[in-house]
Amino acid sequence: MDEKELIKTLTETAQRAKSNTHRIDELESNQEAVTELALSVRAMATEQGNIKTDLAEVKTDVKSLTLKPSKRYDMIVDKVVWLVLGGLLTFALSQIGI
Repeated sequence: MDEKELIKTLTETAQRAKSNTHRIDELESNQEAVTELALSVRAMATEQGNIKTDLAEVKTDVKSLTLKPSKRYDMIVDKVVWLVLGGLLTFALSQIGI
């Protein structure tokens, strides 16, 4: 190898090194973006889990609230039935003379 070929090879190697350095810098930037995206996805998954838990609690509360009027209605019907039975019993006893 003579001096001109050596200079040419050295120049090409230096240019490739600069090009590789530039591409590595871009890859580092892209890798940082991917890492940030992964962290964001992890945070979103955690938040989604919290939302799921909160939603389950809300569903439970709504179910208990929707059952409350039916319980109240059942109590009223129960009292009306006892009132009617008490009235009939009182009427029957008064007819017998007791």
